[in-house]
Amino acid sequence: MPLNFDQIRQRKLVQWSLAYLAGAWVSLQVLGFLAEPFGWPAYAMRIATVVAVAGFAVVLVLAWYHGERGRQRVS
Repeated sequence: MPLNFDQIRQRKLVQWSLAYLAGAWVSLQVLGFLAEPFGWPAYAMRIATVVAVAGFAVVLVLAWYHGERGRQRVS
């Protein structure tokens, strides 16, 4: 089953992606700002970047399945 733009829009993948990217960018900026005064090693930023990139894939998968079941309403 090919992926089309209607499915992406219906499951709100673009909104989830943009929200995650904004949050990850802010988090990395804060970590970069705090790394120098606290004397954190350089690999701490590399690890945070890898975690942020891996988290992006997780967010896309969660957004895909949440969008599918997100139509359900709790009364």
